[in-house]
Amino acid sequence: MEEMARKPLVIEPKGFTLIEFVAIVIIMTVLASIALPLLIKGAERARVNEAKTILGALRRAQLRYAVSYAVYASDSSRLDINLPPAKYFSYSVLGGTDLSGATVPVATAIRTTLESFQAVSCRFNITAGGNFTANTTQCVQLL
Repeated sequence: MEEMARKPLVIEPKGFTLIEFVAIVIIMTVLASIALPLLIKGAERARVNEAKTILGALRRAQLRYAVSYAVYASDSSRLDINLPPAKYFSYSVLGGTDLSGATVPVATAIRTTLESFQAVSCRFNITAGGNFTANTTQCVQLL
């Protein structure tokens, strides 16, 4: 009979070593630190876009009111618009009798809660001409 050559028993490692695992955790941490601020800024921009939409509706309602009464409404309850419940911004209208210029602010939105890492309170205005303005440079970047 032929003798079978015995092969040495070699145990192959199954799984990751601790060094490989730590390297993967570090890579994931770096990727998360890059992506998280972008995601937060994107969510904040979506909230600002919602505010811009509502401010545009308030502007149009103010212009309709000004055509009828020759002044801007000082209270949003006088306008022919139903505002949604304020979740991220509080909205108000700015009354006045200056109907001559397109640079007159007619409505404003103020950020009521800040869920991002920036500690800046944003205030957005819309003028009779439809231009959006903001109170700080960080807020302008969101427009």
